[in-house]
Amino acid sequence: EDHTLAFSKMSGYEAKQLGKDIPLTTPDWNNIRIYAMARVVHIKFNHPELLAMLKAIKEDIYEDNYWHDDFWGRDVKVNPWKGENWLGRILMCIRDNDNSWEKLVEYIKENYVPTEDALELDPYWLTSGECDEA
Repeated sequence: EDHTLAFSKMSGYEAKQLGKDIPLTTPDWNNIRIYAMARVVHIKFNHPELLAMLKAIKEDIYEDNYWHDDFWGRDVKVNPWKGENWLGRILMCIRDNDNSWEKLVEYIKENYVPTEDALELDPYWLTSGECDEA
């Protein structure tokens, strides 16, 4: 089975567990992670059936969780209205812009505030390679 298709079938929990096995080798991961997540989600929605399902959702999208992650979503146990909800925001941007990578990068650049020690990052390095094929 094609690796991008296999990945597109993973649940968020499965992807998070797989990610725990990958050692972080960059000191700037907290600033790179948003583009890495955006790229993974963009690739996932290159599949027309999945994009159609996403486009069928008309309301705002929130990544609700119970594990205190208020960067990617919001912790519904602690405060369901507190959280940056970056996964939900990425999904809505993909839905509203026909999965355009350029629009997604533009949205992140306009709305994401990196930490003070952020390295200069060109998010287009994420577009190289065979992962564009879906």
